[in-house]
Amino acid sequence: MKLHDAYGRSIHPDTSHGSDSEHCHQGEHSNPGENRAANNSDEPIERTSSNESSISAQKSQNDTYKEKQYRLEKGGLMTQVALCVFTALAFGAAAYYAHVANLQLGTMQRQLEATDRPWIKITSVKPREDFTFFLTKDNPRERNWKTQANETIDIVAKNIGHSVALKVFVKGRMTFTEDIEKLIEERNSVCSGSPLYAFPVNLFPDEDTGNSQFIMGAEIVPSREKSSPPLLSAGEVPSHLPPDTWIASPKFVGCIIYTIANTGSTHYTGFIYWMGQTDTLFEGFSYTPRFFKVGENVPKDKLSIAPYFEGFDLN
Repeated sequence: MKLHDAYGRSIHPDTSHGSDSEHCHQGEHSNPGENRAANNSDEPIERTSSNESSISAQKSQNDTYKEKQYRLEKGGLMTQVALCVFTALAFGAAAYYAHVANLQLGTMQRQLEATDRPWIKITSVKPREDFTFFLTKDNPRERNWKTQANETIDIVAKNIGHSVALKVFVKGRMTFTEDIEKLIEERNSVCSGSPLYAFPVNLFPDEDTGNSQFIMGAEIVPSREKSSPPLLSAGEVPSHLPPDTWIASPKFVGCIIYTIANTGSTHYTGFIYWMGQTDTLFEGFSYTPRFFKVGENVPKDKLSIAPYFEGFDLN
């Protein structure tokens, strides 16, 4: 009997094998679909392994790319930080050198100003009229009269510098203050305040103000207790006056204001002068006491004016 398989092919039985082998061969080929499935069972496993390898490779590439991007970003950030630091250092250095240049320029300007600027010096101070006293009242209804002293002095100032001095004028007043510190305060107050009158002139080098500058002194004399200091040295009071005489010592405080033409800056020469009267102790010997008897007029030809101690200041 001829045997055929499921595909119609002839089967030659092997008689050397028993029926069991035959059944095995028949069982092996009885279901072609199962055989194909058995033969192809490894294919899906190969595809899964291939996909996992692709995913792993892609992930590795992504990680490498991200790492490169991180390195690039980090490098760019460090570069920006370095540029900021260098820029700040550059600006700091520029500011420092600009400050040094300004200091050098200021020093050069001061040196130039000191050598080429005008300098105003007082060369002469003289009384213009007699030293007089008269009674006055601030208010006509007041009962008590006050004693006022009057004197005008002429001040001559000269430009001893090397450039033009503009708007040269004198500011000053008469005072009976004795304390030196208070005198300096009064002088500074007069120099910083507005002048009651001014007749400014321009001075070229070696020129002076002539008789254009003066101080009109008209001040109330302090009371007897305030005007007379407790201790006086010999020669400060006229010899003919009794010890209990009401006395006072007039002084003049102020400054000469002027403007430097080259820079436009304003400068001053401050002063404090005291006024005295010539007195003769005996024939051939005279001196100049600085105290006057209040109410006793003194003629101009007996008056003299001299610098007071620590009376000068300039800039």
